[in-house]
This record gives sequence, C-alpha cells and structure tokens, in this order.
Amino acid sequence: MIAAGVGHSRAPDAGAAAKEAIQTAMERGGISKADILITFATPNYSSQYPLLLETLRQGSGASNVVGCSGMGILTSDGEFEEGPALAVLALSSDELSAVPFLFNANPDDPTFIEGEVLQFIRSNQGDGSILVLLSDIFSVHPSRLIQAVQERVGPIPIVGAAASAEPTAGRTFQWCNEEITEQGVAGVLFSGPFTASVGVAQGCKPIGEPYIITKAQGNLVEEIASRPALDVLKEALDSLPPDEAQKALGSLFVGIAIDELKYPLTRGDYLVRNITGIDTTSGAIGIAEHVRVGQTVQFNLRDRQSAQDDMEETLKEMTQAVKDQSPSFGLYFNCLGRGLRIYDKPNHDVNVIKSFFGEIPLVGFMGNAEFAPVGKRNWVHNYTGVL
Repeated sequence: MIAAGVGHSRAPDAGAAAKEAIQTAMERGGISKADILITFATPNYSSQYPLLLETLRQGSGASNVVGCSGMGILTSDGEFEEGPALAVLALSSDELSAVPFLFNANPDDPTFIEGEVLQFIRSNQGDGSILVLLSDIFSVHPSRLIQAVQERVGPIPIVGAAASAEPTAGRTFQWCNEEITEQGVAGVLFSGPFTASVGVAQGCKPIGEPYIITKAQGNLVEEIASRPALDVLKEALDSLPPDEAQKALGSLFVGIAIDELKYPLTRGDYLVRNITGIDTTSGAIGIAEHVRVGQTVQFNLRDRQSAQDDMEETLKEMTQAVKDQSPSFGLYFNCLGRGLRIYDKPNHDVNVIKSFFGEIPLVGFMGNAEFAPVGKRNWVHNYTGVL
C-alpha cells in the first residue's frame, strides 16, 4: 500500500509555510509518519531553506527530504508562479522503496557527478525502478548525465527537471535531508512492485510533411529531401492559413523521428527541438540537437492551442495505459515557458490533469529543462510537460 498526501503554502515565513504545508499533506494522506518528503520551494525562501526543511522533518517524522528550488511550484491545488510558494508530497509505504540522494559537482572534474550518480544507481536499483533527477543547470550537464546513465546502466526511465531560480542570480538550489547545495543534482530512486506511467507533452503540432535529411553536419540541417532545408520550412509555412503562418514565425521547432522505421509517424513519435539559427544564403537550419543523414524530420508549431491539444492527447494515452487503476500519486515537471506564459490563465495543466485523473496527490515545479523518455531513450526537453 502507498499512502500519499500533498500540501502547499504561500506564507512568506519559511517556518509558517512548512508547518501549514506538511500538516495539510499528512492529513490528506492519512499519514502519521512519512517515509520521505518530496518538496519544491521558490527562491523567496532561499535564506531560510534550512529552517524550512527542518520544520518539514519535525512535522512529518520523515528522515528523508529531497527537492529543489523552482520559480513556480505546483500541487493538486494549483500552479503558483508568482511570490513565495512551497509544495510538499508526503509518502508512506511498506512496498515502495524511495532512496534519495544529493551529489555536488566538481568543477575540476566534469565527469565526477556522472560517476557518483552511476554508482548510486548500481548500488540501489531494484525491480521496476524509475529515477527522478533534480539538477542544477549551471554546474551540471543534464544531457551528458542522462546519456551516461542510459549507456552504462540500461533503460531505466528518468524523469525530472532542472531546478530554477532567479535568472539573474545564476544559481539554483538542490537539497537532500540536511544538506543544501547550489551546484549539484538531487533526486530519488523509486523501486518496488509498482507500475509507473510517464506522459510527455511537448506542446507542438506537426506542419508540412515529414522528409528525410539528405545533407547534414553537426547540428546543421543543410538539405531535406535533396532541397535546401529553408525551402522545406517555407513550404511547411505555406501549408498554414495566412494569418496562422504569420504568427508561427516565432514559434517554429523541428521534430526528429525517434524510430526511423515506424510508419506512419504520428504525434509523440518525434523529439522536438528548437531552431537555433537560419542561414539564408545556404538555406541551412541550425537546431538544438546533432543530426545525421537519413533521419526523418518534420517542422512543428508551438502555440496555445497546439500545447493544449497535445496535453489532452497525452493524458488520454495515459488513462488508457493505467486502465481502471487509480494512481497513488503523481509528479509533474512543467517548463517555465508554459503556464501563464502560453495559456494566459492560471492552473491550466493541473486542471487538465485533474479532469482525467481526479484529485490524485500531485506535486511538481516549473524548471529550466525537463527530463523524460521518448521512445526507448531518455532525453532532455524544453517547453515540455512531464507527468
């Protein structure tokens, strides 16, 4: 059995916020003593993080507390993107193993933290494991870390996000139990006889047609279907209504097919990446991913409606996957570029999740990048919601 409860607070004082949030979480979960707390807090409390964590431990009896900073946090109660906010998920279970961790980056050894995480997984991995990563974005290279786990440990699902804080500060916070760092990676390894369902909403819709890359170098797509990549992009834009094509200019992405042998390709079969630049002379397009000849690509458009549609389609697939089972709890990692910035109204994604899954205990935050598997590999994403 898994008992879970969530609570939040917007109190400006860290001690008061922690007391309110943990009391709510323990009561909702019917928990007398928690095994572990997963908590996210805005940087408004950064000078009081030690007090916040100690108060949470005292109020729950939990010896393990893990989490990170977020510019916005969320629970089943809503998404809180402005001002102080604390979110906490309390868990108690006799069948769920939840082992937290925190490792500091070594500026003299860029691969140090990868070795620490790999050794931790090998020492603690059990049946049905899923790894939650909460990484700094300035001192840790998330894509390299995730690739190292993928190659040396195997196909363990990785979910999570890069911690966020004030952009001008150039630092984020990660914590585990009594230790707090600004240059590391925290997280928790779940193992046990449970089923984990992961949904990835990349917030885009394909436009134009899928074609094969016929000339590429590094992250430059030079030719698609033996034509300059820019010509294919213009053709994709021409397929849109004129008013929509004009609005699309600042919201274009490239989708790279995960499985080149799959046909036909549909929503969810692409890894969506930013367009980083366009060379109008050669017609080459730069994207935020290394590419090679033979890959199938299709241009994508990201706007409010496509993000909403993709979220709903993702949740439909998840409800079909879990069938009649009621999830014990959920983690939701949302991009800072979503939320109010794209929907222009509060609580959009949380409300959509609840419309499919009801009042499940849900906790998460808005990060600088999101981690989740697509196809059979783990990836770093942007502008994505990971449930």
